Amino acid sequence: MKVSTDSGSLKLLVNACNVFKLIMASLNNWLIQENKMNFDWQELHTQDFDTSVAFYGAHFNCTIREVPGRNGKRYGLIIPHGSAKPMAGIFETGTDHSDQPHMPLSAWVGYVTVDNVAQSVERALADGAKELVAFDIPYIGSVSVLKDPAGQMINLIEYKATSGAR
Repeated sequence: MKVSTDSGSLKLLVNACNVFKLIMASLNNWLIQENKMNFDWQELHTQDFDTSVAFYGAHFNCTIREVPGRNGKRYGLIIPHGSAKPMAGIFETGTDHSDQPHMPLSAWVGYVTVDNVAQSVERALADGAKELVAFDIPYIGSVSVLKDPAGQMINLIEYKATSGAR
């Protein structure tokens, strides 16, 4: 494929890119504001916590701060350099995850923020989803792991101060 470098073609390409950016920004705003759906937390579930921490810390310009995890497992907050706010987490699954059999041993898992997890679960169940498990993460919020009607897992989270398991 040959790319034209004349100024008319370049201006057309720049304008097309700008239009695409506006469309994507509008779509993102609609998803977040109208549907209250925001995929805002990613978590790596890993059997080898130390190797994962070393890899992501070395290759992605971030610091990984270890904090207490759920069920006695290790947990790392991924914090970009120059920021105080974590953008993702690393969760140690180990090789035995009988305490969370619904979750993968090794995979990136996304969380969708909702305003009210109980209402969101109720609507999802009415539309054919199945709830696999629900739990609270102390001081973070309530989580529900659903399987959608097509069989895909989705994690919902409502951020709120909590003190223990549901």
